[in-house]
Amino acid sequence: MPDLPRNRQDHFVPQGYLRGFIDPARSNQDRPLWCLSRARNQWERKSTRQICSRRGFYDFATDPVNVEHPDVTFKSMENGFPALRDDLQRRNFVGWREHIAFLLAYMQMIRARSPQFFVDQCQALANAKMARVVAVNRTDQSLTHDGFRPLTDDEKHDFTIGCMREEIKKGAAWMEGFHWQIRTTFDPHSPVVTSEAPLFVKGDGPLASETMTMDVLTRKTSLVCFPLCWQACLVGRTRPFESDLESFEPGDLADFRGMMAEMAPDYVISPHVVKGLLLMGRPVPKSTRGVDSNAHCRRKKGTADVYRRRVASPIVPHAFDSYRPLGIISELY
Repeated sequence: MPDLPRNRQDHFVPQGYLRGFIDPARSNQDRPLWCLSRARNQWERKSTRQICSRRGFYDFATDPVNVEHPDVTFKSMENGFPALRDDLQRRNFVGWREHIAFLLAYMQMIRARSPQFFVDQCQALANAKMARVVAVNRTDQSLTHDGFRPLTDDEKHDFTIGCMREEIKKGAAWMEGFHWQIRTTFDPHSPVVTSEAPLFVKGDGPLASETMTMDVLTRKTSLVCFPLCWQACLVGRTRPFESDLESFEPGDLADFRGMMAEMAPDYVISPHVVKGLLLMGRPVPKSTRGVDSNAHCRRKKGTADVYRRRVASPIVPHAFDSYRPLGIISELY
């Protein structure tokens, strides 16, 4: 088989998806996204090339034989999503239901290719062992192997790539029993935001410490959320909605952004700086302490424009809510 591409900057969140969080008024800029950095707790301008990627993330550690490369697995959905999203934006998302099958399949792809999925799968393999067959006795149909041993990290990684491909190809049957609604906003300064872990479940109770199962996902209090672009978020639950399209209430949208900020591994991704949004548990940078809550400063830091804002009361989600990114769902294995 031809040599597989290696050591590239692999995007685990597609660039075509990330472009949906660019304000059209900023689309001609080199770094049109505003990203709230968890490490620095400050807003920074970024391009889609600079975020949501890891070098060689989908590279096989060993030499696979007759294995489909992840690029092929991703291709049809990566190519199809931007055009569909642009069409839905032009129609203000009216009639979106006719595309539900594609949207759910795309969400399944985002879940299965995510770092969270890889972490969950490698943890599930922590006690797994393997052995190499060295002889086959066809007379009594027995096998001789070289002894069981734990999987190496490379073997876990390659096995997880295979699981990822299988998950994507299985489709999104686990979501078909849910009812779905798109919630919208049309103000780029009060947008839907996203992160490197855009697909998540919101509920009550200690979700972070629970094994993710269909029982958890189908609770009456559970809500599956996936930001489609800065204008819209797709939400699903087992209870019917009154309509399949409605506007975000301002308070609900603020709560949504707060949840995304708490879960973001590295960045909250937005078309503009969002007033009052800070990564929870992170101190305000010293250089901005004491600054009036309505003031801001801009400065150059290396080659990046940085925007910092001091706020008296950062947006916080309700204390009784619980939420976590979706990786492995145990019954699907």
